[in-house]
Amino acid sequence: MKNNTIEIHIQNSQDISSFYRKLPFWKRFLNRKTMHLSISPKINSVFKRELESIEHAFNLKDKDERLRYVFEETCDYIDRNYVNLNFCEFQDGKCACQRAGKEKAIINGCCGTCEYLGDHGCTIKSLACKIFFCHYIKKKKKVFRLNDIKIAKYFFTPAQKVIANYNFFKTEEENLKALKKNSLLYFAFVDKEYKVKRF
Repeated sequence: MKNNTIEIHIQNSQDISSFYRKLPFWKRFLNRKTMHLSISPKINSVFKRELESIEHAFNLKDKDERLRYVFEETCDYIDRNYVNLNFCEFQDGKCACQRAGKEKAIINGCCGTCEYLGDHGCTIKSLACKIFFCHYIKKKKKVFRLNDIKIAKYFFTPAQKVIANYNFFKTEEENLKALKKNSLLYFAFVDKEYKVKRF
């Protein structure tokens, strides 16, 4: 560390692993220092973008601005890397669970009753919905979790991770309001519309 800047050089996968091991320590200086990453062109573009998003989040000193960025980048990461994988195995508007007769809803999977479901899919950024998988799908295949996304793993608090996992069918602003409270008591007793049926 030089003065107020944390200088880090990323040349290979070992450097990436070392970076994430040390990140919790560097976060102690979150409000006092800036971070500068020098990333080798040899680094995979997906890993590079992850690292750059961590760097950007670290350098945002306004807490609300940082939280919004982490939320949006987490949603965008899922859209970029997972949506096209069709985890729920949709065919003709029905998910695998519905085709197997495990769910009473006729079409559109878990989203079928959501007011924000449009003709071309979800019209909002609802992080909980993006990372939700019913028990039927989780028994069939390995699914991703919030902690698999580096920026969420390192920048959401434990309470915020619970809120992010269970605040279903809510807009970005509603999600951010709950995340800013950073309180499981608030979430459990005040914001009561988060429950979704577990299959």
